[in-house]
Formats: sequence, structure tokens, C-alpha cells
Amino acid sequence: MKVVALTIMIAALVGCQRHERADIHLCESIMDRIVDLELTAMNIHDRTLAERRRLELRRDLAPELQACVGRRAPKNAHVCVESARTMTELTHACLAL
Repeated sequence: MKVVALTIMIAALVGCQRHERADIHLCESIMDRIVDLELTAMNIHDRTLAERRRLELRRDLAPELQACVGRRAPKNAHVCVESARTMTELTHACLAL
């Protein structure tokens, strides 16, 4: 699911109408939110386990993170990404899929 989510994110960033270029901070915030949503979906609430899983996902998603940098992104995407409560909301509302 994580690779699919980041692939969707990158595709969404390419097709935005009003846009700015995604910098590393925006891409990291999108990735971090995806990881948070995945941890919640996997019902992982133990902080130690969550942090271990977060590090694994960040390592696994490093190539996608670099591919995100420089892509077009909706204006104010970071605000929407931070408040997204589901993957659907993140991809459809925040990244204009």
C-alpha cells in the first residue's frame, strides 16, 4: 500500500492546475502523513513499534521521496496534508486527484 500511495502522490503532483513546485519539506510532510495514516490503518499504537515501522517505511520510500521533489503541487497542499484523516482525503482533496 505504501508504494501505491506514494505513486499516487507523485502522479497527483504532476497534474495540478494551480501549483507550485514541491520542495523536500512538502514531500517529507506528505510522506510522513502517509506513514501516519498507514500506522493508524494497521492499528499500531505502541510508540516503539510505530517508530521502528516509521523508519522502515521512510527507508523503503526514499526513492519516491526524491522523485517528488520539484513536481507540481497544489497551493497550500501542506495545510491540507497535515489535516487529512484518510488516504482518500489526502489523495483526492489535498493532491487534487
